[in-house]
Parts: sequence; structure tokens; C-alpha cells
Amino acid sequence: MYPRILALGLAVLLISAHAANLIPIEDFARPPAFTRVGLAPDGQTCAFLREVDGRDHLFFADIATAKVKGFDLGGAEAAHGEREILWYQWLGPKRVLVGVGVPVNLIEGTAAYDRDGENWQAVSGYIGYGTGIRMNYEPLRAYHAIHSFNDDARVLMLDERESAGNEERLFPHVVEINTKTGVCDRVVTNPGHVVSWLPDRQGTIRIGMERTKEKISFIYREDAKSPWRPIPDLDHKVEAAPMAMGFSSDGKGIYIAANNEKKCRALYFCDLATGKAGTPLLELPGYDVEFPYSGALAGPIWSDQKQAIVGFRYITDGPRVKWFDPEYAQNMAAIDQVLPGMVNLPMNISNNDRTLLILSFSDCQPPAYYLYSPTENQLTAFVHACPWIKPEQMAPMHPMSYKARDGLEIHGYLTVPLGQKPLNLPLVVMPHGGPWVRDVWGYDPLVQMLANRGYAVLQMNYRGSAGYGQGFSRKGRGQVGGGIQQDIEDATRWAIEKKVADPKRIAIVGASYGGYSALYALGQSPGLYCCGISIAGVSDWLSIYKNISDPEYQFAREHWIKEIGDPEKDEGKLKAISPVNFAEKIVAPLLIIHGKDDKTVPLKQAKKMISALDKAGHKPESLLVPDEGHGFRSEKARVAEYKAIEAFLAKYLGPLK
Repeated sequence: MYPRILALGLAVLLISAHAANLIPIEDFARPPAFTRVGLAPDGQTCAFLREVDGRDHLFFADIATAKVKGFDLGGAEAAHGEREILWYQWLGPKRVLVGVGVPVNLIEGTAAYDRDGENWQAVSGYIGYGTGIRMNYEPLRAYHAIHSFNDDARVLMLDERESAGNEERLFPHVVEINTKTGVCDRVVTNPGHVVSWLPDRQGTIRIGMERTKEKISFIYREDAKSPWRPIPDLDHKVEAAPMAMGFSSDGKGIYIAANNEKKCRALYFCDLATGKAGTPLLELPGYDVEFPYSGALAGPIWSDQKQAIVGFRYITDGPRVKWFDPEYAQNMAAIDQVLPGMVNLPMNISNNDRTLLILSFSDCQPPAYYLYSPTENQLTAFVHACPWIKPEQMAPMHPMSYKARDGLEIHGYLTVPLGQKPLNLPLVVMPHGGPWVRDVWGYDPLVQMLANRGYAVLQMNYRGSAGYGQGFSRKGRGQVGGGIQQDIEDATRWAIEKKVADPKRIAIVGASYGGYSALYALGQSPGLYCCGISIAGVSDWLSIYKNISDPEYQFAREHWIKEIGDPEKDEGKLKAISPVNFAEKIVAPLLIIHGKDDKTVPLKQAKKMISALDKAGHKPESLLVPDEGHGFRSEKARVAEYKAIEAFLAKYLGPLK
């Protein structure tokens, strides 16, 4: 019997969508009505973030009454602008811990308060300076929560104590904080080079992950009073190190994602008494079960009621779930029947297993959330992130693959304008950022805006992209401006050979590392692209290394040196692959978009590129946006960005004929 669908009457569901074939830019640039939706442990309340006047506020929705309340605790003026809520975490059924900061993701501290807005308490950092919890007469510098005790008070946090010029932020201690009384106790002192800690289900820190320049190792203790001891079988080089994902209910073992014989991460259970991992619980040929930056789309699904992992979320050509529990498998299969063509993932499960928060989305459908009651077999429509978007007006995103020139198989996605055949179309080639992330099947507002304007969009997960195993990742080492760029070019030539693209009307558009790829392609593959857009793109690699010179970026710098090059030993190579040094070769029309407050890829990267192109006689178009960082936060900035992209491509690529 399939579950019944009911509607929960939040006002946002009543917003009507535009019916015109050409959808307004504002609809794609508009912020979601709901983000980071999270179910309280008792299943009675959902929290979510929503942008209001350019800042994210935290709201609470009572599930029984559908009443919504929000409290703007982040609106006070700070040293760098107006505060907003950056993240939140439930401390129990009635209380949350929030990260408070200012635009461009500069966190100032954390605070805790009840869902009715009462019992506010500054916890760490400089938010509420003078009233916050202190260590050694200084504000507590703890910004990462790693465990809550579900008692509406206590939380474990990393005590980073960072200050200019030291490494303590890399190797944190652990403190237990009572967010109601203000009591703070250190529960673990870092014995050396532990970069992350893992508590058991009861909140005792029992696993530490140590890191040196080349190696990751694990230490373990049986309880809070026992000494630390190593787990030799989990020692590996950094790129092959296992990922610890949680303890078993009895505390005798942990679940890990570790390399199998094919060097793809598989799911294992590691017995802590022996330090040995058993046979794989889940392995995916050619894919990792979990990888960095996979977010909520990959990882274990835990049931407090059953005290077990009931399923595991993972990504192949799209998001998937492996169910270990037959009851959950049966219930979710019924939901899939009711919501066909959608990816339906449980994000939160109440402590009593009576309420599940279900995330439902597709390539054409922005995220929607449902509440499912297994006992009543009832599925309730809760909230829709973008109710103004009509799925039937969006273009499907088709998984595809091609062979690179050296025979390596590359996976990607092709989005074709709605109602069009994949034949002789104007094409936007869109390499992802990172480069150590990957594109994933799902709704993307920029892709859909381009498709709605008549352009096919081609995305590829070039060598070095995450999620395809260590072997695929290693093939990207040292290949910035080399094999990675060839994979992007080979994707473009695949589209030409398959007659998907009009060879005279191909643009390349990318953000961050993708913006660098666009600049590089325009200079080194002349004639292949008729125009390009670089959004927050790197133009000078030697200069960007200075951004990660502080000790707290030690491991990031080591990773860059290994994967891209050493700014001292490989200076010549890094100069050669920096677009600022071959600006005279970039003759196709170019649009450069950059946030003036970008801390990841500083504005000077864009200014140096614009200056070099101007000097070469090829001055680009540009959009430099104030008060925005690496990825535009405000709706106003996104509208300006999308309109600039639309106008530029209409001018140089041309709409569908």
C-alpha cells in the first residue's frame, strides 16, 4: 500500500510560477525559500534558513500547526558588516546552536537559544563579547560542533584557539560546553597532531585522526580513562586514508570508507579490538561510496530507535541509496512509487523513528521536503525550496561519457534545451570548479537558465575529479593546464563529433577553477570557442599561492604543491600555465565576473587579467561586484550576474536559430 500524500499549509507553497516559455532571469537568481531544513530530534519541529534582505535568518516550523517563527539574532552591526546565521545544529528537541557571522562567510562566533527565542547565550568567539563563555580569560575560540547530547544544553566543540602565526587551529582540543549554564570543560587535550576527533554514540571521544605531511594515522581508546593506542591497519598515505564515519551502537567498532582492491572507497566495519576491517558492506565499481565535498548526498543513514545504520547514501551517475534494513527499504520503495522520477533521500529521522524528513529532487525539480510517518503510512508535503519553478519547463540533464585522447573514460552530463533534439545546437561547455570536486546530477539554476535561453550545456568530471576512485584522482596530479584541460577540450570535440554542437557556436563558461579553465582554453585552444566567461577564475598561480601561506593553511598548501606544483621548484611551469602570461593569445570575446570581497580567489586575480588583456589590445567585458565573495550571496548580485551572462552569450554565441 502506497503512502497517502497530504499538504502542510505553509504560505510559501501558494506562490504561483510563471507560465511564459522564456522564464525571467529573476526566477533563476531568486534565493530558495528554504535551505538547510533540519528535523528536531523529537520530530515535532523543523528548522530552516531563509534569506531576508540579503542575510540568512533561522526559522522554526511547528509540524502540528504549520506555524512559523523566526528570530533575527544576527542582525546587529559587526566590525565587517551585518551579522547573519551561517549554520545551525539541534542540541535537543527545543534548542539550537548557531554559527553567527558576516557576509563572505566570516564567522564571528556561536550562540545558543531555544526555538521560541528564549534563553539566548553567547557561546564562543566575539559574538556577545563580554557575555560569552571564556577559557583563560579569553573568548572561547570554538566554531565547530562535533556532537550534541540531545539534552538541549551540552555540546562537544573543537577548541581551536587560533591566533596569527601559530598552528593550534590545525590540531584542536575538545571542550564540552553547557550552553545554558556557561560551564566549559576540556575533555580531550590534543596529544600531538590530531586534526579531527570522533565521539562514540554516547559522546565520549574515542578516535583521533593524526596527520603529518605524507601520512594519516588513527589513535583509539576504549573509554575516557583509557590510554590512547594506535590502529596500525588504518595508517595510510594522505590520499589513500580511510574516512571514519561513526561508531556502532555497542561502541566496539567504527564504519569507515576505505580503498578496496580496485582503489575505490568501499564501506567497511572496522573491529576496534583487532583493528581489522571485514568484507565490504557496500562497494561500487568505478565509484567511491563517499568522498570529500559530497555533503549530505553521501554517508550513513542512522536510526536511533534501531541503533543501527539502516541505509547509505552515495553518488554514481546520480544520487542513490543502499538499504540495509528491509523495513526502511520497503517504505522508501513505496515513496519512490508515489514520487516517481525523483531522488528521495531521508535527511533526518526522529529519535522514535516515527517521523522522517525526506529530501526529494530531480534535474528539473528543485529540492522539496516531505514528512513521512511509517506508522500511519502517510507522506506529507512540507516545503518546496523554489515553488515558482515549474519542473515541466526545465530541461533534463542526461548522464553521458566519452573517451579522452589517452583512452581514459570521462563521465559528465548534457542538458539540451526543452523540446530540442541534440543536433547542431549552440553549446556552453561548463567545467566545474575545484578542481577536486565533481558535478552531480540535479537541479542547477545557471544550467537551467542557459537551457531556457536555447543553449545546450555540457559538463564533464575531468581527471582528478572526486568520487571515481584513487586511480582516477591520481591521474589529475600535476595536470592543471595539461591532462585536465585536454579532457575539457576532448569533451568539446566529442560534442562536435556527435553533431550535438554547432562547431562555430561553442562558448566556455566556468567559475573558480572552472573560470581558470575558461581563460586557459581561450588562449590555448584558439578557434574552438567563439567566446568565454570566467567567474572568479584564477589567472596567476604564483600569486594565488600567497593566499595559503599562513601556518593554518599548511595542509592546503602541501596539497596544492603535490597536485598543482611547487611555487619554488616549478616556477616556470606555473608561469606557463597562468593565463595572465599569455593574454595576447586570448582573442575571442571574454567576460570576467568577480566579487570584490573574494577571499578565495582575490579580486587582484581578475584585475591582473583585465590589465594584461587591455595591454594586449583585447580588453574584455567585466562585472566586478562590491560586497560579494567567492560565489554571490545576494539576490541583487545574482540577478546582475545572470543578466550579464545572458547578454554576453546572446551577443557572441547567439540564441537558438
